[in-house]
Order: sequence, then structure tokens, then C-alpha cells
Amino acid sequence: MQQHFMEDISLDDLSDHFNYSKSRLSHLFQSQLHLTFTEFLHALRCRHAAALLSEQTQSVADTSETVGFRSISTFYRVFKKQYGVSPCDYYNQIHEHLSVHH
Repeated sequence: MQQHFMEDISLDDLSDHFNYSKSRLSHLFQSQLHLTFTEFLHALRCRHAAALLSEQTQSVADTSETVGFRSISTFYRVFKKQYGVSPCDYYNQIHEHLSVHH
């Protein structure tokens, strides 16, 4: 998943790829990671989005798409849940901090 998190990926795709039933794979995520598949995927995407936002190389909308969110509103909602601030606020906080220290 580390290499494919930015693609449209589903529990169905993983179950087909690894030849597990969806329920078995779902149970494995829950028992091993204490997350649902979707929660894991969102956390992975948000972690990569935060890194991209820190690098200041692209806009929030472009970052959202780069890491695999197909809806900007979903990206905002999930990112804020993960980090406690919106992607724009995160970006602004990082860059305000950097400009103060330079």
C-alpha cells in the first residue's frame, strides 16, 4: 500500500490481490492496526500530504489530488480530523514558522 496509496484503491482490490475475503482482510486491519482499511488509507494519505505541504511545492488542491483524494472536501475533513487543523491552516503554520526562523 505504501507504493499505491495515491491510486484509487479499495478493500475489494486488496482482497483480490492477496486472495483474502474482504471480511478477513478487514478483520486483519482491525486486529493488527486497530484501524479500518479506510482509516488506514486516509492516515497514510494525510501523512504524505503533510510532508508535501511542508515542502511548499504545490497547492493544497494539487496536494489533495497527488495523495489520492478525489474530493477536496473529503481531504479537508479527513486532514482536519488527523491534524486538528485544515490543510490550509497547516500549510500557513508551517510557512509562518519557517519565515520567522529565517
